[in-house]
Amino acid sequence: MTHSAVKDYVIAIKAALEQGDTSVAHHLAFEAIENYPEDETIQTYAQLLAPPQVTSVQRSPHPDLILNQTWINQHRLEYKGQWVALRTGQLLAHADSSTEFNQQLNQIDDLENVLLTVIH
Repeated sequence: MTHSAVKDYVIAIKAALEQGDTSVAHHLAFEAIENYPEDETIQTYAQLLAPPQVTSVQRSPHPDLILNQTWINQHRLEYKGQWVALRTGQLLAHADSSTEFNQQLNQIDDLENVLLTVIH
């Protein structure tokens, strides 16, 4: 009897998902897991249809980001409308057009950890 009931739940969950009714599928999966917690198929559906869990980690901003943001705040008016390349708060390149900017970037050996942006 248990196997048949589990099979009925799985059929109903799949049907709800095929119809795009995730709310019903969610409800069925959690009703099924309450009744048949040992069934692996039901466990899988319950996990897949569980509400997302969001975790947050408080981290300090990377020092390079702070230095770049400080540079932008200090030079916003001077370089307004220009493309700029920054690394650790140091200006590496700037230009009015993307073509000119790309030519300047080609002269830089290492573009790792370089912020490329347009100042607004």
